[in-house]
Amino acid sequence: MALEFIVNGEKGSNIFDEYAHKAIRTNFTKSERKALVEILIEKIELKEIDGFSESNVMELNESIKNIIRSKLTEVSFKSKLDNLINRLNIPVSKDEKELLNKARKIRNELIHGLNMASISTLEIKKLCGITSRILMYKIMSELGKE
Repeated sequence: MALEFIVNGEKGSNIFDEYAHKAIRTNFTKSERKALVEILIEKIELKEIDGFSESNVMELNESIKNIIRSKLTEVSFKSKLDNLINRLNIPVSKDEKELLNKARKIRNELIHGLNMASISTLEIKKLCGITSRILMYKIMSELGKE
């Protein structure tokens, strides 16, 4: 989606920050996040797998650890988009946000081979309008920095 390009470089919240916000507490510090990730990793470490050598299990555990660290600290597309919309005060209605979420869900399901849902021509036209509006606000913001 064009929006992925538009939100590239935008700040947002990772899963820890999102849940801290829901719990009405300050964001986790870097050391708190690191400690939580390490606790999770320890709990799922594999000890042995039939047909795997000890070194194969260790390599697999390292790969799993890296994936977990990466996924738990990455910022979601939705978080970046919401931040951009709020930061630039872009007028996006509740219905438009729902349409963006619907399109994102359909896109993800299609890419991952889960579902072949369709979207109407009218919805596509609305999405083009929303995306264009967000892009124009971002461009205007970037030009204003010069």
